[in-house]
Amino acid sequence: MRIRIALLLSLALLFSTVAAVNAKTLDIVFWHMEVPPHRVAAFQKVIDEFNAANPGINISQQTVSWGDANQRLMAAIGAGNPPDFTFVNDSVAVALWTTGAIQPVDDIIAELDSLYKFVPSNVAPFEHHGHIWAVPMFTLTHLFYYRTDLAEKAGFNKAPETWDELIELVSAMHGIEPDVAGIALPASKHKFTQQCFYDFMITNGANIFDADGNVAFNNERVVEALTAYQELLKYSVPDAASLEWSGAELTFATGRAASMFFFGSLFKQVEDSGIVSGKFNAILPPIPAEGGRVGSINSHNAISIFTKDAARRQAIKDFLVFWLEPERYGRFLAEAEPGLYVPVHEAAMDSEAFWGHPIIAKYEDHVRLGFKAQETDYAYNIGFAPDHPLVEAAGDVDGSLLLAEVVQKVAFGEMTPAEAAAWGEEQLKWLVE
Repeated sequence: MRIRIALLLSLALLFSTVAAVNAKTLDIVFWHMEVPPHRVAAFQKVIDEFNAANPGINISQQTVSWGDANQRLMAAIGAGNPPDFTFVNDSVAVALWTTGAIQPVDDIIAELDSLYKFVPSNVAPFEHHGHIWAVPMFTLTHLFYYRTDLAEKAGFNKAPETWDELIELVSAMHGIEPDVAGIALPASKHKFTQQCFYDFMITNGANIFDADGNVAFNNERVVEALTAYQELLKYSVPDAASLEWSGAELTFATGRAASMFFFGSLFKQVEDSGIVSGKFNAILPPIPAEGGRVGSINSHNAISIFTKDAARRQAIKDFLVFWLEPERYGRFLAEAEPGLYVPVHEAAMDSEAFWGHPIIAKYEDHVRLGFKAQETDYAYNIGFAPDHPLVEAAGDVDGSLLLAEVVQKVAFGEMTPAEAAAWGEEQLKWLVE
């Protein structure tokens, strides 16, 4: 009997101890938008390591597609139940800021910067109204990819530097082999179209808003960008009107398009296919012969924090310090999607775990070019410009897919580039107002 009582007392003590520990555990919810299973696994690996090292904290991830991110986050804010912290990009961060729901992260940025040194262009999109509103985590940079074997067959032995040279190269590669289009350039009502078109706007010095934050889309530089884009569409794949990221990536990787504007996730697709491996080059987007500037669209992915609770905020800060440790962070970037995610801080740029990945090692020159692309003066996302004030409507403009519609007006012959620019300006004014 005494043994039984002692056993019961021991079990009771054990359960009470577990209950006490559980009562002190912080359950913290984290949303992100990288939904492919291998990316989710890379996130979970970091989370599991942190949770194991911090028994009083339990971080859990939930995935939301980028297509649903705005709507889901706004609904959660409206219901008073947002996650503790979430991934954002430039435009989503602005939309969240307008609600007043996200919290400044100046103190977190200061600590992380002292440890790892952020590339300034990655912080800039989130710094406005006296505070920083998101912690950079990685950047996606656009480059122009083209088949060197087909270019040489067409008589081109150097990379195109100007729009004219670009159009000449693409037109020459078009059809040089059966069923191979010159370029996988989209004309779909999709964010991919907006991104590709914005490469032309950025390199031509065209903006949606002027220096005072007013809509200023109907101008000569936008018309020139639309004209160049329209010319290239002549040599695009037959399904340009429905082309999106995965379809375009696969089209290039399987040899059905000779070129494209895209992010670094292309490397893995190329290696998986094996058809064009070692037969292509990557360069910064060509620029106009006169008045052009070096740059490309960069999607800055960062973390915004909703919780105001001091303990939860400290736990999130500790998690970010842990995650961004150079070797762990480099491993995460490589495992999540080799070549797609560009490191946002200098300490990770020499990470052995990052460069040790076979795909990243093979395409080192191209990956390093992505580093350069994010550091240019004109590395930003749709609706943003480094020398302009933040426009609160930038997120709405990006999410509306209005720029894709402008491209479609030209692509389908409904309007001339000049008419489309004028139409786009009126629609943008309506949207902003």
